Amino acid sequence: MATIVTYNGVTLNNVTTREGVQESVYDQSGVDLLYTKYRMQFEGIFCIPWGSGERPPIDANKPGGGAGSASNWITWIADTQASEPSFGDTATAQYTGLRDRLMQPRKELIVTMGSASKPILNVPEPVKGQVGVEVSAGPHPQDIQIIHVSANKVFRILYTIECEVTSCGTSFSTGAFNLVLSNRWSVQEQMDKNFFTTRRVKGRIRFSSADRQWQALRGLAFPALESGFRRTSYQYEVLANGLEADYTIVDSQTTTAAPWPATSIDGSYTESTVDGIQFFSDVRVTLEAPPHVSRTLLIARGAQIIENRLQLEVQGGGGIPQNIRLDGATITEQLGESNAITMAMRVYRVGEDPGRFLAALRTGTIGRRLTLPVLSGHRYNSQISPTPPLWGHKLKFADGRRRPQDFLFKLHCFLQGPCVDLHSIVAGRDLSPAPPYATDSPAPGP
Repeated sequence: MATIVTYNGVTLNNVTTREGVQESVYDQSGVDLLYTKYRMQFEGIFCIPWGSGERPPIDANKPGGGAGSASNWITWIADTQASEPSFGDTATAQYTGLRDRLMQPRKELIVTMGSASKPILNVPEPVKGQVGVEVSAGPHPQDIQIIHVSANKVFRILYTIECEVTSCGTSFSTGAFNLVLSNRWSVQEQMDKNFFTTRRVKGRIRFSSADRQWQALRGLAFPALESGFRRTSYQYEVLANGLEADYTIVDSQTTTAAPWPATSIDGSYTESTVDGIQFFSDVRVTLEAPPHVSRTLLIARGAQIIENRLQLEVQGGGGIPQNIRLDGATITEQLGESNAITMAMRVYRVGEDPGRFLAALRTGTIGRRLTLPVLSGHRYNSQISPTPPLWGHKLKFADGRRRPQDFLFKLHCFLQGPCVDLHSIVAGRDLSPAPPYATDSPAPGP
């Protein structure tokens, strides 16, 4: 049966397969099968169209030998020359055109044996923004060798090409090719000297196309946040090949979660006396928040924390107890790139009995769990830290509006070639709207 290879519009007839390797490729852990890599080398004949009145040469030394073989070869030329591309009248132009076509990556590859309606390998040319059977931005031509040229019209060549394809076809649930081939991750936990645990999740996602906005699928690398932990950092990087994304998530165990709308809390509460007559209470708290949070809300939450520790009822309308005197208070707004406030208050208690004071400390005045009233509809749980949204927050929006993904998608590294002018980040920006699969749904924010 005759084997025919067509790539980028060039057809190689009377092909002899010199190499045909099919390799199963696994992910970096060696566990998940990703795709099958084909490496093929063909020796075949390519015919340049004959001009009017020209006749192809008769070569009785072709495989099989004899005049009958030559006659069959001439018939093949007459039958196929009309479908072949023309590259010019000179041998140099013909070779240049042949080389340029066969060495371009990401073009249609068809290998048939016997019946053209049933190719043994059919890799369509990739369509921008769509996912197909080729999963490594190929096919990838490797080399071309000119073995023999006859009459500057007939070329016998040795051609090597690679492609990486999946055999799983389409997804049963969506009817489309799978967007993701694999997602494998490792989980590491480290405990410090005080038995606080830090968890690090690292992984790599392998996509099926290099021409998609894979930032939109970062929700696949966004696990739930365990109670008693806070999300310390989150990193998601789409690699330059556009086919893989590496991610790292670090969660750290905490004693007290930051209360909404803050995402970080720091401070201290001190009870002291110098002479056993005057007893001082000092509270200092610093709250940090995302860029969209109003500092007015931070100050309101800071006041609740101070009241809770000093056992005051200023906001509740009951006023300060009679035996408490204000010794000093400060409210500091951080000016600069961070969104933070610091509040402090110092009071002393008049007529406090030392024995009663010490008993109150032992029964939980210091060390009790932080409890706060509802603020703007948000209840506080000292064990539940806020989960960051996938895309962060847009600046100066107190309603928690998410940061749009459009700008990030414009930074997507696109497929390029040596003969095109678009190689800068700005020139390659895709100004189309965010794709519909870009969503915050996998990771709701506070």
